[in-house]
Amino acid sequence: MDENVIIGASSLGIALWFWAIIDITRSRFKRPFMNTIYLLVVIFFPLLGSILYLGYYSGRRHFG
Repeated sequence: MDENVIIGASSLGIALWFWAIIDITRSRFKRPFMNTIYLLVVIFFPLLGSILYLGYYSGRRHFG
């Protein structure tokens, strides 16, 4: 049972990481250097960077 939880959480984290990277590369930012900054944050801090990016930037883009 514990192995299934670990595998599921790891798979979810990897999927979230890929989703954030794909979204960053397809997005157009107001400032061109922000693309690079977001990408570096997500690459060096995969889980935390993905959550912060998708929670903060993606929400603002669709509602703001």
